[in-house]
Amino acid sequence: QIALPLVLIMTMRFILDTFNRTFENFLIGVEKVDQNSQSSFKKYAQSKLFVIPTFRLIQNIIYMSLLATILLFYSSHNLVDLLTYWAILGFLTSIPITIYLSILVYRKFNLKFDYNVIKYIITVIVIFIPLSILTETYLEYNERILHFLPNLLLFVGLGITLYLSITYLVDNKTRVLFNAIIQEIKKK
Repeated sequence: QIALPLVLIMTMRFILDTFNRTFENFLIGVEKVDQNSQSSFKKYAQSKLFVIPTFRLIQNIIYMSLLATILLFYSSHNLVDLLTYWAILGFLTSIPITIYLSILVYRKFNLKFDYNVIKYIITVIVIFIPLSILTETYLEYNERILHFLPNLLLFVGLGITLYLSITYLVDNKTRVLFNAIIQEIKKK
């Protein structure tokens, strides 16, 4: 429980890092400067093959400098506080490159955001909060897997059932999918 904020912050950072790596691969993958054998160094230096790693290097220099400063001035704090500062710093330094790469990907691929995703995110939040409270209250952690697993599967099943039920109620595409599945089952 002491490390819960640390885990949450690190989770957010690793989510950003996952997006960053994916965006970097998209942008570097469509770069054409390396296909032309006549490309000059200037063309390479202006391409995403150099710009993205340079931006990542600047991010890491800033991160390491701030981390060294924090460790220097806060070394007398307890270990959990230091780890939390480290996680916050890593998360905060990931935000600018995420924004930068998001803008580049949006411009390059002309992506449109599907606002239906918001329905699913809200559904997950609505289910996760009460399910988390129920799990903390009623799930008994037992060292024996045969005693613990049935209780855990009950909560997992409850979560899946609630998610599917709510998405069925709020999303037309889910209703169409469920009805098609039911029709296929009835045919057999």
